[in-house]
Amino acid sequence: WDQASCNSRWEGARDLMTPPTAPARNASGILSSDPALSPFAKANKVYLKYCSSDGYIGDAGASTATHGFHFRGAQIVKGMLAELSETYGMAASDTLYLAGCSAGGRGAMFNLDYAPSMVPAGVTVIGILDAPMWVEQQPLEPSAVPFPEQTAKILQLSNGYSRLGEVCRAKHPTELWKCLYGQFRAPTLEQRFLMSASQWDSFQLGNNVGHGPPYDDGPEASAVAEFRSKVQTAMASLDPAKAASFSFGCYGHCTTEGDTFLTRKVSSPSGDVTLLSFLRDWIESGHAGKQAVETCQSFGCGCASDASAGPEVGLALVAGIAGTATLLTETNRR
Repeated sequence: WDQASCNSRWEGARDLMTPPTAPARNASGILSSDPALSPFAKANKVYLKYCSSDGYIGDAGASTATHGFHFRGAQIVKGMLAELSETYGMAASDTLYLAGCSAGGRGAMFNLDYAPSMVPAGVTVIGILDAPMWVEQQPLEPSAVPFPEQTAKILQLSNGYSRLGEVCRAKHPTELWKCLYGQFRAPTLEQRFLMSASQWDSFQLGNNVGHGPPYDDGPEASAVAEFRSKVQTAMASLDPAKAASFSFGCYGHCTTEGDTFLTRKVSSPSGDVTLLSFLRDWIESGHAGKQAVETCQSFGCGCASDASAGPEVGLALVAGIAGTATLLTETNRR
């Protein structure tokens, strides 16, 4: 979001910017080819390597104003969808699942309502949005740059204004950064979508509290409780006419691209619901709105027996062709 942070990312996380080759991906989570493990097992899957560091909103060439970096995320998504249409035959009556995790989940959210204009007429566009539910909270650590400030700066730096959504822009004309927050953007989406969110999101709490668990019984515990309440409220308030909400009570981040796709769960009177079963039921119901929002009490109360597994961070974009799905996934951090 500024020269120092961009230079730091270039030096320390170049794989998220311009890596020499795209790494191999394990076919797990929704990428799995096993029908028992993914509803997209027989789908056409496309993997998009994250390299724009802009949440797929940017449209700025390298200049002194961008500290010498390109931000072309919006054009990368547009080019990918054009390739699927022109070279691989995506056409009317096909279904495109635009999905992502972390920065990919945010990118899928930002591009979801624009995607219909980038594909042939008649293609149905649906979102699967993993971990983009950013909620507004001031960090405890005085030296931390608040996410609203980071977001406002990267919006300007990347010239990402074309992906803010007209409805959201109209609601927040003097705080456009809010249109890059799931808390404010998701309620304005027009296309149908499923959203998954941890009530103790490791990425956001890592910034807002300054570290992972355990947390003290004072300000840290209060901040963590406040964060969880905001996520629960935001997820439960999504319009069921358009959205399916899956919000689990376990410290973590992404769920769709690894083994936690099978184990992250929400408790209910009729039994635990995993994200796999929730997603499968949502698809089979014709994408009818539904909610599974954890309400258990203690920290990490929604973790399954795999709780020792570290949080994953990833990006995915999913597209469906002729009843199957094209999936684009990637590991990233912002």
